[in-house]
Amino acid sequence: YDGALESDASNTVEVTLPIPNLDPVAVAGDDIEIVEGSFVTLDGSASYDSDGSIVSWAWSWATGSASGETADVLFAVGTYEVTLTVTDNYGATDTDVVNVTVNSYIEPIADFSATPLMGVAPLEVAFTGNCTAGTTGIVSYEWTFGNGAVGNGVNEVYTYSEAGVYTVSLTITDENGYTATETKTNYITVETPTDITLT
Repeated sequence: YDGALESDASNTVEVTLPIPNLDPVAVAGDDIEIVEGSFVTLDGSASYDSDGSIVSWAWSWATGSASGETADVLFAVGTYEVTLTVTDNYGATDTDVVNVTVNSYIEPIADFSATPLMGVAPLEVAFTGNCTAGTTGIVSYEWTFGNGAVGNGVNEVYTYSEAGVYTVSLTITDENGYTATETKTNYITVETPTDITLT
């Protein structure tokens, strides 16, 4: 032994550990309340994945399902708990819930009155619209006075110049295009003036 120090050569091995995948975050949006007959837009566009990308959006509820970042769905009247499941490019998932409430649509009700209902020509009649709005407001009024004449106000004043019996109708339309009509048959009676002969 010559006293020299000996050492074993050491091998260095590099090991690359995989970076853990972070789960995506599902965001189904705010709760929705709407009236029947209107499409609900389910919107998952606020969902995100901080270390990758979202590759699928799946919507599900008790009676159905849909797919896509956004989805337009026509629900029946009722309350629905809709679950959004998002999946990222590594297969990780996350869920969020949005509640959808669909209310019955209340249609408008048309009604009107008039005074006087009878008299001699020329007869001036005041018509009053006594209509009831439904879910949305009333935006138009269409009167027909039974002789081809029309009006479009909430209330109308019309003068009948000829004798006859007239049917009057009022049709109203609300903001969503729903209509209602009230027709009163033989509603206004206009008589011929009586000639008075003085002797």
